[in-house]
Amino acid sequence: MNVFCVGTGRCGTKTFSVACSHLHNFTSGHESNARRIGADRLRYPPNHVEADARLTWFLGGLLRCYPDAFFVWLRRDREQVVQSYVRREIQARAHGELGILHSFGLGLPGMVGMPVIGWGEAELVEAARAYCQTVEDTISLAFRVIPEAQRMHLELRTIRNDFWRFMAAIGAEGDRDRAVAEWDHKHNH
Repeated sequence: MNVFCVGTGRCGTKTFSVACSHLHNFTSGHESNARRIGADRLRYPPNHVEADARLTWFLGGLLRCYPDAFFVWLRRDREQVVQSYVRREIQARAHGELGILHSFGLGLPGMVGMPVIGWGEAELVEAARAYCQTVEDTISLAFRVIPEAQRMHLELRTIRNDFWRFMAAIGAEGDRDRAVAEWDHKHNH
């Protein structure tokens, strides 16, 4: 069985992947195929846990390719996610890079044609909120068609307890204590 962990991003998917690396009957990856396109973007080995917020964009393809997969929606307080995205975008710009808010923001109504690179913090916050809402709407819609036995919501604020429940749901074997202990560390700043 394959497992796919999706969310808004900035919600713990990297730590989820590291925690799953302590499972013996699954491989684990974080954004493993992020640089691939076409069919390769959705090609994962059997018994693999993939955590990648951008998989939200490919939920239809994942459901087609992996009809028996288990899906995890990892959630974090939206305003914490928004602030994390804003900080990350500002840091990216300092290094001459553009983040996901730039790409998403290019298509936002009312912002089309605005030079995204010149956005201030207020515009970044607005874009991050719109991005989070769009991602959450997409996952929510997909979760309506995924059978209940093949999906689970996990909350970052209660993940230490919820992760045990996740491991039981997929029949995970491995070092449960080390897996849960990963949630005590930040793995993606």
